[in-house]
Amino acid sequence: EAWKKLDELHADDAIRKNTGAVEALSKPHKSRPSPSDYLDKDYIDNHLKKFDDGAVRFTTDGYATLGLDDAFVMPKSEFDKLMKETGGDLTQIEKKLGLKSGKLAEKKKKIAWIKKEDCGEIKIPSGNERGADADLWIPGGKTYGGYSEGIMDLSNKNIPHKLFPF
Repeated sequence: EAWKKLDELHADDAIRKNTGAVEALSKPHKSRPSPSDYLDKDYIDNHLKKFDDGAVRFTTDGYATLGLDDAFVMPKSEFDKLMKETGGDLTQIEKKLGLKSGKLAEKKKKIAWIKKEDCGEIKIPSGNERGADADLWIPGGKTYGGYSEGIMDLSNKNIPHKLFPF
């Protein structure tokens, strides 16, 4: 069943062939293992290098911080590619990221870029995060649409960032 779901979620071959990732997907939310339990160091290092240009966060305007201590972010380079492909259209961005329709438009959104030196620790999501969608989470740090994702602690209101357009 988990292998079928990985196919439906468009997981890449490295994840589909990883029995630990398949097992992680089979576990319920809040009981999934750490990605370091089933991903090798090279995979993790290569994934985290994607954030060398910093991280981008889609968030709701009006809160004191950019997110919680397990906030989802994407690499700046992939955000730039996404913006070019969609022309900034939130409906198209939702589709490309595999988000539910209306997710980015439900409240006034802001897009923040955090430079690499201000990011702190970025991790591959475990699927246990508060914002992890049980139907769309894929092991290995990818969105349903195939974009890379990470998590970081954005609960500090003093994290330097630039708002879009940056």
